[in-house]
Amino acid sequence: SESTAMDALAGYGTDEEDDAVAEEIEGKKEVKKAKKKKKKKKKKKKSEPGITLPSASDMIESSTLEVEDERRAQHRESIQSKIESKIAQKEREDLEAKAEANTNGATTVGGALSSNLRKRMRESEKAAALLAEAEAGRAKKPRAKETVRQKNKRKQKLGQAKFTVKSERECPDIYRPP
Repeated sequence: SESTAMDALAGYGTDEEDDAVAEEIEGKKEVKKAKKKKKKKKKKKKSEPGITLPSASDMIESSTLEVEDERRAQHRESIQSKIESKIAQKEREDLEAKAEANTNGATTVGGALSSNLRKRMRESEKAAALLAEAEAGRAKKPRAKETVRQKNKRKQKLGQAKFTVKSERECPDIYRPP
């Protein structure tokens, strides 16, 4: 009985044949894995859109930010022009005062600065401080998110939105006859 069992096992094949079969099975498994990876890559490519569009809220927020930036720039320009006009006015007054002092015989002593010149320097320093303070004040106040009513009002001012009374529209309300 032992010899018949050995003969039966010998009939199944050699170890080399078993190794070849095992390698073939492993090769098929690797091919399947490679195909699965390719499918996953294709799915990822299909699921990722080529161009992403911003959401409506992002567009509204960016437009409000642009409007706010423009307002800040205009505010800065107006402050700057006011300061420059004040400086120019002070310089004119100082020059007139200096000319008047020269006609009266007043001069600087020992190369020291005249009071008018010191005054002008103080005024320009004050103007620079005012400008810096205005910049800091505008930057400190973060604006609240725009509400729907505010957005509608802004759009209406720009002419991009038109609001009508519901009863006057072309398609009347079927639940409330006129």
